[in-house]
Amino acid sequence: MTKRTRIFIRLTGILLVFTGSTALYSKDWRKLVNEESRPLTDINRIVIDYGDRDLVFVEGSGENLIIRDFMFRDRKDDYSVMEMSSGGALKISRAERRLPFFFWFARTPKSEIYIPPSFRGDFDLRVSSGNIKAESRIATAGTVNVELRSGDIRMRNLEGANLSISVKSGNLNIDDLRGDSTVELSSGNMRVKNLEGENISISVRSGNLDIDNARGDCTVELKSGDVTIGGIAGRGSYSVTSGNIRLKMTELSGNQSFDVRSGNITLTLPQGTSYNLDAASKSGNIKIRDSDLEGFGSSNSIIVKSFGSNPVYTIKSRVSSGNFEIRMD
Repeated sequence: MTKRTRIFIRLTGILLVFTGSTALYSKDWRKLVNEESRPLTDINRIVIDYGDRDLVFVEGSGENLIIRDFMFRDRKDDYSVMEMSSGGALKISRAERRLPFFFWFARTPKSEIYIPPSFRGDFDLRVSSGNIKAESRIATAGTVNVELRSGDIRMRNLEGANLSISVKSGNLNIDDLRGDSTVELSSGNMRVKNLEGENISISVRSGNLDIDNARGDCTVELKSGDVTIGGIAGRGSYSVTSGNIRLKMTELSGNQSFDVRSGNITLTLPQGTSYNLDAASKSGNIKIRDSDLEGFGSSNSIIVKSFGSNPVYTIKSRVSSGNFEIRMD
């Protein structure tokens, strides 16, 4: 057997072991080890505070909040614990660890939390490391605070009077987000299918922002990444240090402000929209593509002009390096 053949056999074996391990752990082998239940009578706030934990939120069918803990190995020191605190708040956390430090790196446990649909109080969620998934609607009449250091968030419907979401490292994916919202991502991508609120603030340091259907006054700030919003109405302020902005409006119902240091801006407006334009590009062109308006096909580095009949709102754009383009749909 040649040396090359031996090396090939070894590499093949390593690949097979790796492939088998990946297939083995792709299935969730965690088993139900603990279940707790508590009525939410006189509870006006739920506080959930874990270290490392995968969480799955499910809409309950009764009046009690139910927690089910799943683990690879039954460890009572990692069970969920519910306790009352001052002001009518119910705190949910894990039991105090008693294992030696070197056992703390065991595989991440998972908890399913069933929240009664009748609960309308405040909702606080803090997780250091893990994935958060909401298979059903989480709706409150109060505030919603979600903090995750490392992991992904996937929710179908999140609703509240005031919502605050913070993710240090991970992706955020929400089908429906309703309420005045403040969202901060340090590193990761954000996708929202339907976004609605009077005041919406989104900040992403590194990652892409993708929104489909949005309504409300929106402030967006990205350090590095692309902004893509399809179908938006309301006042808008968009700032990108490095990246592109692609924005399609269902109607121009407020002033729009764009500030891009390096990247291109493409704004699509409904056909026949009237507007005041104040646009400048230090290094790049400004293009107006509308056969019905004066200035069709114009290309310049500075344009200050009104388009259409009796425009009410102003589109202001500043690009240091890149192009600004308005299209009509």
